[in-house]
Amino acid sequence: MIALAITCLLVATTFIALLCATDSLLRGWVSYGALARELRALRTGGEAAMAGSSLARVRSTAGRPARRAGIAARSPASKLRAAA
Repeated sequence: MIALAITCLLVATTFIALLCATDSLLRGWVSYGALARELRALRTGGEAAMAGSSLARVRSTAGRPARRAGIAARSPASKLRAAA
């Protein structure tokens, strides 16, 4: 009976570990795909705009507005957690 309980726990733990691993792999694959698309867009769109200028002199923000760290919005929940 104890052996059956231990076996069930091992099977459940292995199943959960496999689910976690596949979730991490899929999230990484999606992130890698998004990064590849963004880099491809920067390469194809940036070549025509630069027309001979070097990449070392040009710094692109990839279409995102710059935001200072001090201006970042803070949620009320984070203030409560900090106070606790």
